[in-house]
Amino acid sequence: MSVGSFYFKLKVLLVLVVLPLSSNYGLFTAAALACCGLDLAFVGIHIFERRGKLSFYVLLSALLFLGWLVLEYVIFLNSSLVRVVQCFCIVMCYIGNSWLDAKYVNLGFVRNVIFLQLLLFVIWWPLTGFVTNYYCAIYLHSNTLAGILLGYLVILVYLQQSQKSGSKKSYYIMYAFLAFLFIVANSRSATLTVAIFLAGLLFLNCRKEQTARRRSVLLIVASMLFVAAFSIIYPQLLDTELGLQLELLSRKYLNKNFFSGREVVWKKLETIIMQSPLIGYGLDKVPNSFFTTPFSSHNLWLQTALQTGFIGIATLLLFYLNAIRFTMDQKFPQWRIAASFGAAFIVHECLEVSLTQNNLFVGMIVWFFFGLMAVGKKNSISAGNDLSVTGEYEVGK
Repeated sequence: MSVGSFYFKLKVLLVLVVLPLSSNYGLFTAAALACCGLDLAFVGIHIFERRGKLSFYVLLSALLFLGWLVLEYVIFLNSSLVRVVQCFCIVMCYIGNSWLDAKYVNLGFVRNVIFLQLLLFVIWWPLTGFVTNYYCAIYLHSNTLAGILLGYLVILVYLQQSQKSGSKKSYYIMYAFLAFLFIVANSRSATLTVAIFLAGLLFLNCRKEQTARRRSVLLIVASMLFVAAFSIIYPQLLDTELGLQLELLSRKYLNKNFFSGREVVWKKLETIIMQSPLIGYGLDKVPNSFFTTPFSSHNLWLQTALQTGFIGIATLLLFYLNAIRFTMDQKFPQWRIAASFGAAFIVHECLEVSLTQNNLFVGMIVWFFFGLMAVGKKNSISAGNDLSVTGEYEVGK
């Protein structure tokens, strides 16, 4: 087995299996460092051998993102160094994948790992009898499982679209598993993200490539504007007639409250953020650092602003959007999947915190996916491998 093949298969197992499970036992940081060490070794070998390349803009945006975190750590000496290390791990997770030569990527292996995971979820979760709106037996909280399922969904759609030939029945089985688990998990944030992702795919399904690319920019900008507007308007709906109607509809059709406690936390956070809007208050700050609450922020963008200010949001978005843009430079049609999911996950992080902290194992799956999409930049593929590039990105087997 070549170094590239070994790296890819071990990386798949670490990101899709080991990292999520390690979070249940307080071992996530150790597992993330192991994954980061694997990425550093792989990239180091390629740099030494002068093979592979990375987009200058992606590299620059990654350095700006990490550089601002380091500066925040220096400014606020009581900040958490763990946050810097974890963000370095997600950057390497993306860069390691994007540096990989496509001939080492075995999409069938990825599919099989996801299939076995989903089969385990479908069998084990109901058998335990520990199924409610909020809790599950494997990952404790159903929103956590739903976040992992989102990563699996987008990777499966990508794999199916990349398959050149052969039966696709296995994908339909996995979609059925996903649908069942999403229904039982009953996660509002995941349901909204799936809806935006699928709507985005339809919106970008154009005959003209240039039209689709213009629409992708519109889709991503619209998602960012929605997040900004919702973060401000949602807290104001409490104790209003419209808020009451939305609460009743949510209880009737979703069996969950529309007002979940986020509105109270967000309103207080927005006031606190505006007192130090540019640089925030330090990497270790959470809502409970300023007022008594059992809730987290449940909003990555507000939490990022609280910790690192609007400059921190800008550097994070710059890196995230450059990762999406790099996939859109490809000549294969699957870049639409990255653009649609990229826009949808911006909205997802308006309700959860997982892209760079908290449920970071979900974020690692997302960065793994974007890195996998960037593999298509390589176009020197030998015959007989799992991928073949002939103007499109396809599975040869």
